[in-house]
Order: sequence, then structure tokens, then C-alpha cells
Amino acid sequence: MLGKAKHSAESSLDVTVFDAVILAGTIADRCQLAEELGRMICDPNTAGADRSAVVSHLLKLAMDDYLEVRECLVRALADAEHLDADVVFTIVASDDEIALPFLAVTPALDAWRMAAIARVGDLARQLEIARRPDIVSSAIDEILAKGEAEAACAVLDNRLAPLNAEHFRIIYEEQGNEPAILERLLRHPDLPVDIRILQARQASRHIQRLVMERGWLTPVAVDELVTTATEGTIIALLADTDPDDLADAVATMANKEMLTPALLLRAACLGQMCVVEAGLSHLAGVSISRAQSMMYGRSAMRARAILRRAGLPEACHPILRAAMTVERQAVDEELEMDGEEFGRQLITTMMIEFHAMPDRERVRQLDHVGRFAEEPVRLLARRVKADYAKVA
Repeated sequence: MLGKAKHSAESSLDVTVFDAVILAGTIADRCQLAEELGRMICDPNTAGADRSAVVSHLLKLAMDDYLEVRECLVRALADAEHLDADVVFTIVASDDEIALPFLAVTPALDAWRMAAIARVGDLARQLEIARRPDIVSSAIDEILAKGEAEAACAVLDNRLAPLNAEHFRIIYEEQGNEPAILERLLRHPDLPVDIRILQARQASRHIQRLVMERGWLTPVAVDELVTTATEGTIIALLADTDPDDLADAVATMANKEMLTPALLLRAACLGQMCVVEAGLSHLAGVSISRAQSMMYGRSAMRARAILRRAGLPEACHPILRAAMTVERQAVDEELEMDGEEFGRQLITTMMIEFHAMPDRERVRQLDHVGRFAEEPVRLLARRVKADYAKVA
């Protein structure tokens, strides 16, 4: 049995003729040999023993002194799916005009080989790996570890590259200041929302510095303008985030001290209650379903409880509770409201249902709505506030 197995594993090829051609053949002879061996390697019916028998010959041809021979071999092996690792790495280590076209098309790169080439290869070889439609995550890890901006651009341009959230964060943190990198990041459809939020804050700070340096507005006006734009952008990004990713984005914001009471108030005034839900869930340390139950249940005590558990200042509670009431009524009555309509209903709720609220406190709450809601609602809140201020 062992003898038969050994015999079946042996090649029937007479390789002496190959040795003779490599040793004494002309350039044309070696080119012809390279083409013939390439056809044999590419043939799926070729036995594994026969492939193994010619590895040494392929290596010698891959290191031939003449470029013409090496080019013939690479062309012949371009479609070979089963190539010995030593042959692959020898070709990859050859001159660029040999290695780069091979890297671009060869199907003989498994995940390990691809990652190895990305790890030890120069920028030109990294670029070829980065552009491959079958690039693997481990190869991306190696490319990003090198820190070459051009290679990172190539990966971002490759829409088939399996980029994960950590890849995006590495690129943003290490190379986000490069305009070419930042442009590609922001237009990538899979860029995590927390990175978009961080960039929105960064861009707002840059604008704030610019406006203040030019003296175009007073510092107070600049701060109000930039804060409104930044928080509005962040809330819009969060509201457009898949529920499965929203919790992670909110957690990142909390770690960056961006999940502020003011942001939750603005989200409530704009009717973006999904953002309020996620924020309270994180701050209170409860699941999103538990947060929703406490927010929209019939018990006012449970609504107050989650606000206290989230550690929000008492001054924020009335608007947030009113927003919970508006959202619950909208769900119960199957109403769809845009931000402006939600804001109007918010004011109405504070005026009617929160009738026990002292007038001075109601004026303060209207002041919040006048800062955080959409512009038509702001104007309404300011008019109502002015009327109550006269009474108060």
C-alpha cells in the first residue's frame, strides 16, 4: 500500500530535458520552455506531483539573466491558480516591470501570501495589492501599518476592499490631515458615523478660529453660530444612522465629551427622538428598549427617573419630558411630523399639559426652544416667551 502510494505521488515527467534547456539553451529555447511549463501549470488536470517536479525549473526561469525570459514566464503563469509560494515570491521580488503586472492579475495569492507581500513589499507592490478586487482584511492591516498615504488612498478607492471600522479609524487618526485622504474618507459610503461626527466638530473649530481671527463677528455670535451648525450636523448624522450602529456612535461621542445636555435638548426640539433615546440609554446605562419604555410609558415618574438616572440637569427635564409626550402622541395617533411641526407641538404641550409650571420657568424653557428648534419654531417660541415674560 505504501509503495503504491509512493509511486502515485511521484512525477512521470522526464525533467532532464528541462535541465538541459535551462543550462545550454538559447534565449528562444528558454522562452519556449517557460511557455510550455506555464501551460502545464495552468492546466487544472496537471497532477500535483508534476507541478512539484518543475518548481526548481520555474525558479531558475524566474531568475534568468534575461528580462525576455522572465517576461515570457510571467505571461505564461498569469492565470495559474496553483503556484508554489517560492515561485510567487521570487517573481514578486523581481524587477518592477516583471513583478507589478504579475501582482495585479495572479490568482495564486491566498490571504497569507497577500498579507506577506503587503508587509515586506515596497510602496509599488503595496499599491498593486491595494488595488486588487480580492484584497483581504489582513493585507489591509499590513498596508495601513506602513503608513503610506498613497497606499491608503488606493485602498479607499477600491470599493471591493473589505474595510472595517477599525481600518477607517486608523486612516483618520494617522492620516486624516491629508486632504486627499480626508476627501476619500468623507465620500466613502461605509465610513463610520462617529468619524463623520468627529470631522464635523474639527471642521467647525477651524471655521470658528478663522471667523474670530478675521473679526467678522463677535465671539459670542461666532460661538452660537458654530455650535448651532455643528450640533445640527451631528444630530442629522446620528438620526440617519442604522439603529445597530447608533449606540456605538453615541458611546464614542460620550467618550469624547460630546454627548452634552445641550445636544440632547437640541435633538428633542428638532424632533429627532431616536437620538434622545440612544443618548438616554447610554447615559442611564439601560437598554434602548428599556429607555423607550421609561420615556414613553404613561408614568411621569418613570420619565423623570430615566432623566435623573442619566444625570441630566433638572433644567433640561421639562423640554425632554414634553418631547416624550409629543412623540408618544404621534406614535399613538400614527402621525408623521417634520422638525417644524414637532417643535410647534412641543410648545403647545408645554403651554397646555404642563400647566402647573410656573410662568418664570416656562419662560426659561421657551428660551431653550428659541435657541435649539428650527427657525420658524424659534420665532414662535420667542413671541410666546415675550408674552409670558410680560406676565411673569
